Amino acid sequence: MIALCKTNEAFEDILTSGKSYSVIELRNGSVLLADDRGNKRWFGLSRFALKRVEEAVTC
Repeated sequence: MIALCKTNEAFEDILTSGKSYSVIELRNGSVLLADDRGNKRWFGLSRFALKRVEEAVTC
């Protein structure tokens, strides 16, 4: 699953708006992913649009 960052407000130094991130885990309205620095962190789902990998790949 892919998480497309809709907003990086308050996390400008570790998330990029419009960038896709690989989802590691989903739990209780939060998503675990590796941020721009490569650190695994939990973020609220409201910042992201979730897509299946097949939907995110374009030719």
